[in-house]
Amino acid sequence: MSLHYWRSQYCKLPVRLLFIVGCLLAVEAYAEEYPGILESLETILNSHKDQVAKLETEVSKNQKTLGAMKELQEVKIDPILMRSILFYSDWKYLQLTTKNPCNFQGLLTNDLLKSYRGVLQNIAISYRLKSKTNKEQQSALTERDDFVAYSFKNECFSLKQIETLFHEENISNTMKNVHFNAPKNKNDCLQDFQSWMSNPYLPFLCKFPELATLAKNAEAELLNADDTDFAKIKRLKAQVRESANLTDKIPYFQRTFIKNLCSNLDNIESFCSIYLTDNIWSKVINGEEPKFKMTHLCSLALNKAADSKNLGMCQTKFLKDQNFCTQLGVNDYPALSPRPNCLMISEALNMSNLISDYHDCPALVSNEGITNMSRIIMHLENKSSIPSPSFCAFDTSYTFAKMQLEFGNDDAWPLKICYWDKFENAKVCKEYVPGENPDVAISETNVLGTVLYRMYGAPTKTQCRFIEKRKYRPALLEYKNGCFIVYDGTNCSTSTCSKEIIYNQNVVKDIEYVGSPLFEYFPSTFANSKFAASEVLVETYKITQKRIGNFTELKTFFTQKKKNIVHGIGCIEDIYPFFFKKSAMNECRPVPFIIDGVAGEGRAAVLSIRTAIDDVHMPRIIPWNYVFSAVATYAALHPNHLWSLYAIRP
Repeated sequence: MSLHYWRSQYCKLPVRLLFIVGCLLAVEAYAEEYPGILESLETILNSHKDQVAKLETEVSKNQKTLGAMKELQEVKIDPILMRSILFYSDWKYLQLTTKNPCNFQGLLTNDLLKSYRGVLQNIAISYRLKSKTNKEQQSALTERDDFVAYSFKNECFSLKQIETLFHEENISNTMKNVHFNAPKNKNDCLQDFQSWMSNPYLPFLCKFPELATLAKNAEAELLNADDTDFAKIKRLKAQVRESANLTDKIPYFQRTFIKNLCSNLDNIESFCSIYLTDNIWSKVINGEEPKFKMTHLCSLALNKAADSKNLGMCQTKFLKDQNFCTQLGVNDYPALSPRPNCLMISEALNMSNLISDYHDCPALVSNEGITNMSRIIMHLENKSSIPSPSFCAFDTSYTFAKMQLEFGNDDAWPLKICYWDKFENAKVCKEYVPGENPDVAISETNVLGTVLYRMYGAPTKTQCRFIEKRKYRPALLEYKNGCFIVYDGTNCSTSTCSKEIIYNQNVVKDIEYVGSPLFEYFPSTFANSKFAASEVLVETYKITQKRIGNFTELKTFFTQKKKNIVHGIGCIEDIYPFFFKKSAMNECRPVPFIIDGVAGEGRAAVLSIRTAIDDVHMPRIIPWNYVFSAVATYAALHPNHLWSLYAIRP
């Protein structure tokens, strides 16, 4: 890299009285010192360091406070220091001064300009007084904040007000009034970018990602810091704390937008490419789409909890190998397999409305209607839960059971554990939800504990534990006491599961499981209309349902509100003919489903769909006519010709 490059970069600074003299002097000085301009950059920089050291020695003898000086005619940064700023500052920040000369002070006050010594704390200045007797240029040293304050007062008046807007106590309100919009096309992006480049807030905004980087480095340094170096530890902790405070005040999308913008101030194409991509992974990382659309899949891919820091790693995996997603989660969260590939998931999630910040396991829930209703309830309540393979089946059943029980009809929830209560001298049946959850009173494990207390005087807080038959070892000490539900893991779901209850090594035979989780999904007769699951949903959540009979109605519905979804029942052989082949003309296995997005028109119309046997985080894209055919076939075969495609409007 030649001196020509640095000279040209330097002279791109704004033509302004405060800097133009420095620019001319800098070029002249270099031309005199290096007439052939053949020396290496290293030689130039070493010579420059010597010049800076000499300057620092000189100006340290004459320290000034500009605010206290009278009759100042001219103040500018010393040419040697200006040269240092050009050498050591990031060019993407320096070029902002070509858009607005006052951006120089904005960059300076936000620690975005550097010299040979690093971040500027003091400024070497050259000044001239109005005095008639002494008009010579004089050199002095002043504090950076003093120089900036002088500039705010005398030249860049509006910057003082802008600086106030970015004080810690004002940032939240300031950010609410700054409009951040992800560009939708290239022309919009080009216009938005140019608008941002002229925005006087930009130097203040670009400080945020720099602070985040400093905090990240500080966290790493703290791990290896000497415990006795209290000053360093205090400084590093302050950097971490400052960044954390900003994170709390600035929404995720705005933080990522600012980072993308400030990282690409000198590369408009790179900035636009971030927002004009079609894959959902980039949109999640940028904050355009909610994190749950990616974090659950990312956790499966990494085999650990995913957060903002490792989403990029998952994006690389998903884009590099489209088939990587087809086997994700098959063991922990069993559902229809193979799953769709990463590309199909991305395309489906791009149009998806369903809120799914949890992870269920459809294959372990015997009633598919419960799975579908549970997903709708979680969507309406906008709830999230920490995924756990141990609780996923229970959580699904409990979400549905809770709605049914709170609705209050006598047969709201049919699953019960019955026993002979010696205190009441009568047969007692208690409602339970299959599965294990120590925090829910009606979980199967807790209800059995209560029953054992009533039957055998077991401790009041007895909780039973599920264990597979092949893993149960009664000879081991840990199985000598307590309650165990021993089950056959090869054939077990929430309703059909061969179990044996063992308490203190004795098989309990006087407990009876009764009931089956069978429900009307949509009302098929007037008599059962009130207690069909869809009607309970309407009454509980005060939603409206609308019959959908064609694609125009469906597409119009999705344009009305972001949270809108559609549910229905159709023949799985028509929905997924590539998975389920018909062996007879009228063969139909009904399965509930949720549609949460549409795209295209006519024969190209497609949907984002999750059937109740699909993984909730892996929607599939199928043609509209597949779904219409599935619903129509189901209606034709239903005794009451039930049409089962309804829009849900929260």
